Amino acid sequence: MEAFKVSNLTFRYPETGEDVLKNVSFSVKNGEFITLCGPSGCGKSTLLRHLKPTLAPLGVKSGEIFFENEDISSLSQRDLSQKIGFVMQSPDNQIVTDKVWHELAFGLESLGCDNATIRRRVAETADFFGLESVFDRSVSELSGGQKQILNLASIMAMQPSVLILDEPTSQLDPIASSEFLACVSKINRELGTTVIITEHRLDEIFPLSDRVLVLENGEIVSDDTPENTGRNLKKINSKTFLSLPSPMQIWDRVDLGNSDCPVTVAQGREWLEKYSQSHTLYPLYDEKIPEHKESVAVELKDVWLRYEKTSPDVLKGLSFRAFEGEFVAILGGNGAGKTTALSLINGLNSPYRGEVRLFGKNVNDIKQSDLLKVAALPQNPQSLFVKKTVVEDLEEIFSGVKIKTEEKEKLIGSVVTLCRLEKLLKRHPYDLSGGEHQRAALAKVLLSRPKILLLDEPTKGIDAEFKEVLADIINTLTQSGVTVVMVSHDVEFCAKYPHRCMMFFGGDVVSQATPRSFFASNSFYATSANRISRSIIENAVTAEDVIYCCTGKKEQRPPSAHTDLYDYNSEDFTKPQKKEMQKLPLWKKLLGVFSAIAFVISLIINLDYLPDLNSKNLPTWVNFLIVAIPVVLLMVSFGSKSKRPLDEVRVDRRKQKIPKRTVAAAVMILLAVPLTIFVGVTYFEDKKYLFISLLVMLECMLPFFLVFEGRKPQARELVIIAVLCAIAVVGRTAFYFLPQFKPVIAIVIISGIAFGGESGFLVGSLTMLLSNIMFGQGPWTPWQMFASGIIGFLAGVLFRKRLLSRSRIPLCVFGFVATVVIYGVIMNISSAVMAHAPMNFETITTYLALGFPFDIVHGLSTVAFLFFGAEPILEKLDRVKTKYGLLSV
Repeated sequence: MEAFKVSNLTFRYPETGEDVLKNVSFSVKNGEFITLCGPSGCGKSTLLRHLKPTLAPLGVKSGEIFFENEDISSLSQRDLSQKIGFVMQSPDNQIVTDKVWHELAFGLESLGCDNATIRRRVAETADFFGLESVFDRSVSELSGGQKQILNLASIMAMQPSVLILDEPTSQLDPIASSEFLACVSKINRELGTTVIITEHRLDEIFPLSDRVLVLENGEIVSDDTPENTGRNLKKINSKTFLSLPSPMQIWDRVDLGNSDCPVTVAQGREWLEKYSQSHTLYPLYDEKIPEHKESVAVELKDVWLRYEKTSPDVLKGLSFRAFEGEFVAILGGNGAGKTTALSLINGLNSPYRGEVRLFGKNVNDIKQSDLLKVAALPQNPQSLFVKKTVVEDLEEIFSGVKIKTEEKEKLIGSVVTLCRLEKLLKRHPYDLSGGEHQRAALAKVLLSRPKILLLDEPTKGIDAEFKEVLADIINTLTQSGVTVVMVSHDVEFCAKYPHRCMMFFGGDVVSQATPRSFFASNSFYATSANRISRSIIENAVTAEDVIYCCTGKKEQRPPSAHTDLYDYNSEDFTKPQKKEMQKLPLWKKLLGVFSAIAFVISLIINLDYLPDLNSKNLPTWVNFLIVAIPVVLLMVSFGSKSKRPLDEVRVDRRKQKIPKRTVAAAVMILLAVPLTIFVGVTYFEDKKYLFISLLVMLECMLPFFLVFEGRKPQARELVIIAVLCAIAVVGRTAFYFLPQFKPVIAIVIISGIAFGGESGFLVGSLTMLLSNIMFGQGPWTPWQMFASGIIGFLAGVLFRKRLLSRSRIPLCVFGFVATVVIYGVIMNISSAVMAHAPMNFETITTYLALGFPFDIVHGLSTVAFLFFGAEPILEKLDRVKTKYGLLSV
């Protein structure tokens, strides 16, 4: 039976004009091991996510996907969760609990398995994957390889019939990668689980594969056995051929197809032995390392570092040098201290013993302007992106810099061409694939034109073709005197391009040499070409070395067609120019400092820290003014005109009608709640206020829950609502010491505008219910839930009907009025009800007057939070809505 059958699948992301997948068709039999490969950005991850509908991206889709002969869209969430397992690139993004055994049991608990079943499956899974020694440990204590094994084990505990893996070894060192792939192979062989995996490093994955699918430009260009894949790619002159395992590349260029194609290292070695017996091998040419300057750019002297006083040392007496114009590669296992060493060079961390020197100066003595000469490409490139499009992120590097427009455009154009970003400029950075992330982040780093460039796993997720481009970029930089220090697990890349390689172990350097000397002497950190040729060709470490010894032809790599576009020696602009920097006017600075000091003093007074000057000794109106005035002054000092164009706002909210069921629910609440309160007060003589409050709560919540569930919201929408509730609860908790000063209503209004009235009501009511767990539940809780929920609902309805704009001033006005008139009035009336006061005009007027000063403070706090927070939060929520299809309703 077929596990998957995909027919004419075409897909396009929203707001893009190009199909990522184009009429993709293939089938996967039960028990097969399928490898999906291709250049970065070709659609591999997109295709895999369509095989797991809960992870499928939003966009325009056509075609059919069948799972076990059923339309995959018709399967229940339980079947999809249990039968299709998915392992992502980063284990930290998929692990959800704190302990190893908790993680193993989490999926089974979610499926509703009984306790005996959970215990049995957890036990056998831990035994199968060798997790007994870490069974009770915290997940944070595991290495990267152990986390990925745990990730795999927690999925396999649910006994899926299909296992999908999206570049699962991209963050693992070679040894951990081998162990992980061995586990995957064992699952396929011994359990019969169907495996579909995508990888860029194919040397170890090809021998395990039954079939290989090659995807290029969204189309499958080859679907064949590993042995025949090389021939197929060669016929169409595919660049993916550069990614094939070393045995296949050597065989193709030496044997010219006269024998069977080797796939594994053992087969390659057997073929080379036969070839050497019938042919004379040429002596290997001398290794040529480019020259560099003798001056030291980076020096670490006896460096010791630990992250906490009680934690073990990460670096232990580390010492090494990197010279100007040198390309140094650092290898080693996960946790050896490689990334930590980079953090010392760029000043993110400081050692408690030893010294870090840059260009002969202690890093602590270097001016901030000189530190701009050090740039780093982090392990997670997403951390560099701060704008909504790639091109805006590239332009952001010039913020506050004096540079001509022509020069800026030339530099951006150079790196765009260099890093092949032409088709990605209008894309959101978070929508890019792993390899595209690396390229875009590299382009941004290059625009700063550093003197020291730190690269942390730069080849992660990129294809073989761009690795050559990256090597050309680095070569251009080093020739210009730039020092490049790279941390990498990619032994094939490190054996070919760096000037020097060093091995980290236990926080120190244990060996260092030129690439050929370094890898020729290793057994485990060795290239496939070295394993094939060992004892046959001395010191050969790359496929090019073996090919030369067999044919006598040395491949001349052509210079990059784009390196001349990056004029590294043009005018330096890393130092910001005072005239062009966007600064606040002097009067705003002074006003901001004064208002900040005044605000701190007002907090001290309201917290009653001063015995003679505290809130108890001051009139209410004075307490109000000493908080309100500094807040208003801060808004004047640091507030700015909204950057969101009005036209853009209107596009987001086309004229829409309110659904009839939503209108009916609102009318029922507005009629039922006052009637319930009136009947309860009149006929129960105020003795059943808890019962009355419970009825009010049910009348408020039930219609909205029915309407909300009636439209079948996505799980993603529920997650967003939960996150917004959490933010509001945390905000209320953070400001608990300031009466009536809290951001809850502001968050509720933002939720209603972003996701509609129903979502706004849920965020408001649930926030009050959950936050009162911390502050104490009571008869006031339903009233708070009703008042806050109504504001969220009203904000969503008014925005949908174009009666409320999302620009700053209208939002602040609405927030103030809603807080004072809606929330204040409802809560003041509820105070009268809960106090068992006779319900008449005089009583209501009295309670409204008593609560009015506090309502004003509450309203002003809502204005302040909306003023500073509404625009950035709404922009982020717009991004979430666009990417995941969470339309406001």
